[in-house]
Amino acid sequence: MAAAVAGEESGEQQRLDYKLLKALQRGDKRTVESFFPQEASTAIDLRGADNNNVIDDGAGRGSSRGVTKGGNSALHIAADFGHIELAELICSRDISLLEGRNATLETPLHCAARAGADQIIEFFISKAHQLGVVEAVLRATDQEGKTALHVAAEEGRVAAATKLMSELPGLAAIVDDNGVSPLYAAVLSKSLEIVQILIGSRSEASYAGPNGQTALHAAAIIESQAACIMDSWRSWVTLLMQRCRRRIWESDLGRTARPAWAVPVHPKAQVLQWGQARL
Repeated sequence: MAAAVAGEESGEQQRLDYKLLKALQRGDKRTVESFFPQEASTAIDLRGADNNNVIDDGAGRGSSRGVTKGGNSALHIAADFGHIELAELICSRDISLLEGRNATLETPLHCAARAGADQIIEFFISKAHQLGVVEAVLRATDQEGKTALHVAAEEGRVAAATKLMSELPGLAAIVDDNGVSPLYAAVLSKSLEIVQILIGSRSEASYAGPNGQTALHAAAIIESQAACIMDSWRSWVTLLMQRCRRRIWESDLGRTARPAWAVPVHPKAQVLQWGQARL
């Protein structure tokens, strides 16, 4: 199945029907079903797809296989709004949309992760298994190199991150184009639950962050800027230290090369200094 920007067939751009768009947003299954009749159940090849047209108003009739201005297909929208019944319906009519990309190269799985729609994530994984493309679907990255796990971590979507990690723990080791790991993103989103999921996985999670920083640096820096959550953040930093105590002094965590403007001392020393300053 080709992974391409959804919505264009035979070199012609198509827009998503406006009435369908609104029905997808509000979760109107009856209306959506009228755009995806059972007899039209086919797997449409989306190869060669490119950019997309705008849906500005209700003038004219668009296509059920078209896209919005942002390149989102009907499946992207159903996932973005967390409508599991609509996602199931659309996939039953056109499963090729599962690997479709929008203008920023996000798949419907990225949208489901952002929405925290864990039921949709579980459904997508199930369909991907049936098609033999589960690894490709889970490892798919957007234009910034982010996987669905990165998105879930950024948004603090615990249930979504749990589903993704239980299926493919290796996702925790993927770093995006900016050098950010899911763990670093989870620390910035202040999601202790996701931090615990990632560092407690059976796969070795990356601690990487941008500009030579790490998840431990991020935790310490945020703690220094928010005294009111000191106790909470101290427990997070302690958790990170306990999990990676043997790696703190290794190059990829404690001594990662970083520019001169970055914090110059060892992260463990920083945490101790900040803690002592508040006593």
